[in-house]
Amino acid sequence: MFLMTGGMVLDPRITEFAKLIVGYSTQTKEEDNVLVQLSDCGMELATEIYRLAVEIGASPLIVVTPTEATREYYTVVKEKYLSLVPKHTLALMKASDVVISIRGEGNPRALSNINPRKMSARQIALKEITEERLSKRWCLTQFPSGGYAQEAEMSLREYEDFVYGAIL
Repeated sequence: MFLMTGGMVLDPRITEFAKLIVGYSTQTKEEDNVLVQLSDCGMELATEIYRLAVEIGASPLIVVTPTEATREYYTVVKEKYLSLVPKHTLALMKASDVVISIRGEGNPRALSNINPRKMSARQIALKEITEERLSKRWCLTQFPSGGYAQEAEMSLREYEDFVYGAIL
């Protein structure tokens, strides 16, 4: 049975998944600043995490960075800017008690023809942000998307069953 939440039909496994992340994986508590990051897919999960965090008395924030935006960044960025640390992102990470990252790219191969040297240089620049995130209560999780289902040579429904079967 699928439930209606805010006008969306919600797979009940998403609610269970969110409860697992909020209650167990990150042990979110009252007054926590919770950062939820995602890319293309997984807004249903992010919204459930948001709702549960608010019920606890935490302050959640959802930040979406579409994969195509990331692709455009790498396509147009000049080499000299790859080493810049985005101070606003670092400040957000420092202000967060809990960081939840949801992997759910619509096209897992969207960055496949990006120069790997650019991506490596950027990862070096983001090291301080990564280290800050790892000092928090954090969770990285997978959300079943059509792109990942294709990669697994499964239908979306089969892939959802596979992911939720592994997690729940």
